[in-house]
Amino acid sequence: MIVRTLILVLVLISTLGLAAAQQPDIVIRPPITGVTRLAVADFQSKATATAETDSALKVFNDVLWKDLDFSAFFEMKSKSFYPNKPIRVPLDVNFDDWQSSVVNADFLVFGNVQLAGSGAVVEAYLYDVKTQQQVLGKRFTAASTTLIRNVAHNFADEVVFQLSAATSRGVARTQIAFSSEKGGSKEVQIVDYDGANPRTVTANGGLNKFPEWSPDNARLAFATRLPNSPRWEIWVQEVSGGRRVLSTPSSYASSPAISPDGQRVAFSSRSPEATDSDIYLANVDGGGMRNLTNHQGIDTSPCWSPTGQQIAFISDRSGGPQVWVMDADGSNVRRLVTEGGHCDSPDWS
Repeated sequence: MIVRTLILVLVLISTLGLAAAQQPDIVIRPPITGVTRLAVADFQSKATATAETDSALKVFNDVLWKDLDFSAFFEMKSKSFYPNKPIRVPLDVNFDDWQSSVVNADFLVFGNVQLAGSGAVVEAYLYDVKTQQQVLGKRFTAASTTLIRNVAHNFADEVVFQLSAATSRGVARTQIAFSSEKGGSKEVQIVDYDGANPRTVTANGGLNKFPEWSPDNARLAFATRLPNSPRWEIWVQEVSGGRRVLSTPSSYASSPAISPDGQRVAFSSRSPEATDSDIYLANVDGGGMRNLTNHQGIDTSPCWSPTGQQIAFISDRSGGPQVWVMDADGSNVRRLVTEGGHCDSPDWS
């Protein structure tokens, strides 16, 4: 009887151990409780420093600090109070120094950079100062030292994601698209969120306005009028440089809005002699063009619902411009706002 009981206990222990081993890894993120005090030590050269390494480190450290400060999630602890000893790897950290009354940090960011050929390898760490536990450890490879900014952006967003308990993915990797006058033309340009790395998306010498990002941030839709052309068209262009042109059904198109799935574009269009405009829908490759409203009055400024099942727009079919909503196939049109005066520029959260 004793032997049978012992065997049963051993079987149960073995089974429980197997079940535990099969559990997925659990990432424990610190909860959001008040202000998070963050110390960001300057990253150091992992090998013997050179002028090129120093240059890469300066860019990386400046960008990382500004990214984390801009996030507004942290109380950034001033570097003037940091310990003098540089830290490259976890074994270099004396946590007592970082949780002293002088620094009083909750979390510590540090790491190292090593040049590798024409590129660089970055080892980046985030530690909980109180528990002395690693929260995040990443190894990044940049194909070129000119891409060191991108590594800093990536790690900054990782830190924000972890310390916001996954409520924010950060903005350091985001870009802003806008229309900018160049000579007699207006070209679509994009720039990193911090104003760095400006580049021109269009170069057609015409007027390019109202840029709209696709959900995957790989494409832009915008209204274009080429030189010596009276037509305004909707273009959808790859940010990397490819181009797709939607063949709009009339001579004036504006207000493009890309669907949440990135597959369709809604826009307003009319002919030069017409006083009315309609909401049209097309696939991003230009196919499947159709008129959704086809109603007397001015229909403009379409915007998508988060599900992609409805489109809100502005119409004066009932008198003054008001907000209307319809299903994405043009059916079930109804007026949303019944009171108030002139409405414009709807934007669905």
